[in-house]
Amino acid sequence: MYTLNNMTAANFTLIYAVMSGLFYVFLFTLLIISTQAFEDSKSEDVKESTKLVLKILTFIMSIVLFIF
Repeated sequence: MYTLNNMTAANFTLIYAVMSGLFYVFLFTLLIISTQAFEDSKSEDVKESTKLVLKILTFIMSIVLFIF
């Protein structure tokens, strides 16, 4: 509501739409990567780049769950 008090309703709606869109892009990315990450974890042949991507996605998910 603080954002709505300082801006117009159109700007608030735009920010809401952008944040919702980014969340759906994040979920879509998780769906795409999840199968490959699961297969890599079963074979214990996880590359460093895959570990880095998973750590970044984990960090983003924690931000989404706890801050936003």
